[in-house]
Amino acid sequence: IVAEMPPGVERVGVFVNATRPHIEDVVSRAGLSIVQFHGDEPPDACRGWSVATIKALRVRSHSDAEVARSYATDYILADAYVE
Repeated sequence: IVAEMPPGVERVGVFVNATRPHIEDVVSRAGLSIVQFHGDEPPDACRGWSVATIKALRVRSHSDAEVARSYATDYILADAYVE
């Protein structure tokens, strides 16, 4: 799929609680340009990547904005909180 994408289209891989070696392997093999963390990853797991990063956070209250600041990612995806 990635090989058929036109230039300028970002190639995003969405990962849920995956290990760093697994993500690095997929980034390399699939030619990803962005990694999106959509699980329970702590801030440290989202730092130091060779590609842009997105952290998805479920937002319930204003205090969740403080949590978002602890992530040194390129983007924060504010997702709805549902039990």
